[in-house]
Amino acid sequence: IRTLSVNKRGILVTGSIDGTCAIFEKKEPDFHYSLTNSMKIHSDGVYIVRSSIDDNFFFTGGKDAIVNMMDNQGNPLKEFIGHTKIVNSLSQAECDSFISGSWDGTAIVWDIETSKDICQLTGHSYAVTTLALPNKKFITASQDKAIKFWDGEKLYKTIEAAHEDI
Repeated sequence: IRTLSVNKRGILVTGSIDGTCAIFEKKEPDFHYSLTNSMKIHSDGVYIVRSSIDDNFFFTGGKDAIVNMMDNQGNPLKEFIGHTKIVNSLSQAECDSFISGSWDGTAIVWDIETSKDICQLTGHSYAVTTLALPNKKFITASQDKAIKFWDGEKLYKTIEAAHEDI
């Protein structure tokens, strides 16, 4: 297991290097989870799983450079295609969009309804991690040691060498 995420409904999703996701549901009132579904959602490893902010679905990102969206039962809903390398980071602050980060050095802001990219945030040299904030503000960080602050697609601040190492 490489990644996991749980939502407020008590649904836990794990992602594995073999490309599968497993769904576990919490059985009240104890802390017992039971496996309810397992599916191969990526052609290769799953690197990131995140619950949506409304707890209605999960996003997954994989070695196949695809972001998938599935409902709480594991049914595929949408694919988001645009990265060229492993998707390793996902973040959401608003119900209509989310941001993904990749080993390709980019972050992409996605429109959930259309599955299309809103914008690509570029300028990092290596894998990118992402943080979505309200009002279409984003923070990206990378193994290049830089942190970048974005207002939509406009870069408004960079902190170079924020760390001494990746």
